[in-house]
Amino acid sequence: MTRTNNAEVAPLSGPEQEGDEICCTCAGRTFTKAMWFVFLVVCLNIVLFADQNLLAPALTPIAREFGFVEKYANGTVITEYDEDLDAYVAVVDGDMRDRKLVGDITLAFFVLGGTISLIVGYLTDVVNRRNTLAVVIVLGETSCLATYFTTTYWGLFATRAATGVAIGGAIPLIYSLFGDLFSVKNRGKAVAAASIAQGAGSGIGQVLAGLIINDEGTNWRLPFVVVAVPAYFLVIILLLTVKEPERGTKEEAFQDLDEVNYSERISWEQVKTLLKTPTFLLILLQGIPASLPWGVIQGYLNDYLIEEKDVDRNQSGLVVLGFGFGAILGAVVGGFLADRLVDKKRRIPVVMGVTTTVGAFPLLALINAEPMAAIAYTLIAIPSGLIIGITGSAVRVILVNTIAPSVRGSAFSLFALSDDIGKGMGAYIVSLLITAAGSREAGLSISLLGWIIGALFHFCMVFTVEKDYKRTQDHLATALLPEAGTLAAGKPGKLQI
Repeated sequence: MTRTNNAEVAPLSGPEQEGDEICCTCAGRTFTKAMWFVFLVVCLNIVLFADQNLLAPALTPIAREFGFVEKYANGTVITEYDEDLDAYVAVVDGDMRDRKLVGDITLAFFVLGGTISLIVGYLTDVVNRRNTLAVVIVLGETSCLATYFTTTYWGLFATRAATGVAIGGAIPLIYSLFGDLFSVKNRGKAVAAASIAQGAGSGIGQVLAGLIINDEGTNWRLPFVVVAVPAYFLVIILLLTVKEPERGTKEEAFQDLDEVNYSERISWEQVKTLLKTPTFLLILLQGIPASLPWGVIQGYLNDYLIEEKDVDRNQSGLVVLGFGFGAILGAVVGGFLADRLVDKKRRIPVVMGVTTTVGAFPLLALINAEPMAAIAYTLIAIPSGLIIGITGSAVRVILVNTIAPSVRGSAFSLFALSDDIGKGMGAYIVSLLITAAGSREAGLSISLLGWIIGALFHFCMVFTVEKDYKRTQDHLATALLPEAGTLAAGKPGKLQI
């Protein structure tokens, strides 16, 4: 590993020299290519996650357009007078609206995204990650753009499901690249930046849609164009300015080497080792229940506030944005804590378990509160997002640090799949709970138990995280080739793996 002014610099593939690692200088501050990549990831994540929630502010108008309405026994549509629109409108069948537009579409979105994530996860450990990232984003955002042209429910179902390609495929690629661009003591900051963008994108998408969509909800397709188009420009910038980093050069096991040529690639034996890693298995197990409430927040909360709590459509998105803002702050705290506690790894899962448990209660209060002003709901949502957001960054840092570079893409694809199952099945299961309980309030409240269950798995990681990190570093340092003995002995030199 080369060093410049005592700062670690990741080698680049190809003929680039060390000096080329500097990307640009602005106001006397030097920006490396790793920092530039993080900036692009932030921009891309905002677009990708904004796209995910664009339906939320207009569920009821969309339900009317596609005929999810109540009818008399003779088939005549039941109508009611809407004071805001000063007109009679069809009465929406709430159960059908929630099941079709939230439960079914969200399930399809994450099932397809999770499936793509598995495929891309394998490719991440084999092929050029930058180019693959560009491909999955273009495919996903083209589906987002195509939503503008849908005229039927099944057309909407297909385009929204296909959009899951972008998020499902991007996650393993981004975090695999982070692992090869940043050392173990700085990964938390990069992960925090990505998490910030995810939370911001989710909130921005709903606010943007709320501002664009008119009172009648007839132009609900327009936000999909506004969000999709910038993604194409960002992909072009990605291809022109980012180069594929070499794998494995930022691992602690190689920190004393002058040069590393790490060529290890995924194998079935490594996959079996991955699936036997306790920390990894606990991360997968926590992902499914802990993702249930997130699916509810993204799919239901906005429309719930409009229809059940009488919040104005143009203001309801601010509540979700407030939760997202809190989650942004939490992501920053989680990322920096993960870096600060890198030498006390057992404390990170404790922080995760405590914050995941405590953070559920403000959101529970919000769901069950009496109707009030949007600002009041927002003031409850912000601390809930702040507390809950800490875990998102921390769990990803643990995953990067305890998994070898050769299988990181596959590990994150499985992590994304468990996350997607939780979010997709969560929205679907809650739609069934709402029908069974006869109340949106009860269904949304029950879903928060997912965070409590996830916290139990976090506490279990206290007993596994240090052992798994050490096992990974020992594998990199000594288990591959005899030449690694120079590293194990603490002698600087060259290592080819």
